[in-house]
This record gives sequence, C-alpha cells and structure tokens, in this order.
Amino acid sequence: MKTKLEGFALGLILAPLAPLAGLMGFWWTAYAFLPETWIFFVAIAGLLAGILADIFLLKKLLDQHLGLPLWVAVFFFIPSAPLAYL
Repeated sequence: MKTKLEGFALGLILAPLAPLAGLMGFWWTAYAFLPETWIFFVAIAGLLAGILADIFLLKKLLDQHLGLPLWVAVFFFIPSAPLAYL
C-alpha cells in the first residue's frame, strides 16, 4: 500500500509525460510532413491530446500503481525531461 506522499510524488512525475510526448511527437511529425504554418497548430493539438490522455488515464494509472516502486518512475522521467528543451 502506498502512502499519500508517494502517490503525490508519482503523480508529479507521471503527469507531464503524456503532454510532453504528445507535444513533441506531433511537433516533429508536423515539421517533417506539413508546411511551416501548420506546425504550431499541430503541436498545440498534440499538447491537448496529451492533456486529455492525462485526464482520462492518469487516475487509473495511479490507482493501479503498476506495481512499480517510486524509483522506477523517476528512472522513466529523467530521460524524458530533456525533450522539453529540444
């Protein structure tokens, strides 16, 4: 059973992953395949898709806790953090 602090920390670590992945994935896809004027709008759509994924899936993920310790979530978060600066 996880404590409230552990659940809060896990939520802080997992919450930005879906919006960042949506933003970066849609942005680079638009950069590769669409005209320059569309890139901004497609990137925002990716961010919104990631936020929607968080809204509908994060609570379920945190309730299941995936059976992983907190350090594993930190291990997955650290490599994704530099994506925000690309």
